Parts: sequence; C-alpha cells; structure tokens
Amino acid sequence: MTLKDRINECLAQKPAKKTDLAKATKSPRATISDWTSGKTRKLSGEKLLLASKFFGVNPDWLNSGKGHKYNNNENPQHNLQEITTSYATLDKVPLISWVSAGTWCEAINNYSAGDAEEWLPCPKTCSSNTYALRVNGDSMTSIIPGAKSCPEGCIIYVDPLEQPTNGKRVIAKLPYSNEVTFKTYKEDAGQKWLMPINPQYDKILIDENVIICGVVIAKYEPE
Repeated sequence: MTLKDRINECLAQKPAKKTDLAKATKSPRATISDWTSGKTRKLSGEKLLLASKFFGVNPDWLNSGKGHKYNNNENPQHNLQEITTSYATLDKVPLISWVSAGTWCEAINNYSAGDAEEWLPCPKTCSSNTYALRVNGDSMTSIIPGAKSCPEGCIIYVDPLEQPTNGKRVIAKLPYSNEVTFKTYKEDAGQKWLMPINPQYDKILIDENVIICGVVIAKYEPE
C-alpha cells in the first residue's frame, strides 16, 4: 500500500473531502491532489502531523505504512497527544549532514548505521526519527553576551514529528533552492516567519512552499 492508498483510505473512512484535508493541513488543493494521485510519495514535518491528526492515525503508519494504523490498534479516536506521548527514549541518534537533512525532510525514515557521521547520546524522550546536525554559519549566534545562542559548530537535535509553535527553533527547507536552514519559528499578525537570532541576517516569510522539517529539541553539550 502506498501513501496515496493510505490517504484515500482515510478519506473514505472518515469520511471527508479533499477540501477538508486541504483546510486541515493548510495546503492548496493542488497539493492534496498530488497526495491522492501518487505524485507525492512521502509527507514530512508539519504536513505529516496535521494530516495524521486530521485522520486520527499514527503518523508513522500514514507516511510509511509501518506499525499500527492507530496507536492502540483498537480505538481510531485517539488524538495527536496520544501519538506524541508514544515516543520511545532512544539511546543514540545519528549526526547527519545538511544535505541528508534536506533529503530526509521530504521523506521521514529511520536511519541505519551507515547514514550517520556518528551516533550521539539522545538528550531526552523523542521520536525514533530524531537526528542531530552540526550548525553552519552564525545566523543563530546571539551578539548579546550570555544570551541563548547556537554558534557555528555546535550540535542540535531535531525531531521531525515535533509540532512547531511560536518561538520554537526549527529546521526548514526553502523553496526552489532546496536549501535547509536553521531559524526561529515566529507567528506575528497572521503571518509566519523564520527569524535569525543574529540581526545581520534577514527574516524569511513562510509561505506554502516552505517545509518545516522538524523542531530543535536540544543542544548537545559534550563533557
């Protein structure tokens, strides 16, 4: 069964229209058509969370067909809170490249040993899709001494299944360039932005083409 089959099955069982799914996932109708026709093979980030919440199904099942359709395998009325609290405590997460992060932003998968530069201790309870990145550049470096900052070279942990909320730091994939960037997610006056900490950099407006790949849940502090 493909993503197309699972989405069409969920639409029929709910029952719901494509326009309902489009509204729930904040997506244009053309995007939903791509999902239901098979043009899109994987979902990611916020779109996956919103779609799984709308259908009341496990996001791993919706995206890949793995695991149970419903978290308890019996009650289809579970909610997103039940999904997020089912995360396992991991021992290690992979440190991957920014190129890999851009690729996996479109397709959430579990990682094998060969995918990682190295495996790092997991800082907290998180989803099995969590990975680590080494920060590039100084856009998230504070110019204020003592302020919270993520300077170049530090390592951050990213959970693709964590819901982005105002003030959270996120990894996002920008349209057209396929560049992956690290910024603060900000909602203001009905618009959404990717905000740098360093004022020397410009903020980025989030439109329907920007993909939120995951939320930064921790920073690695080696002994």
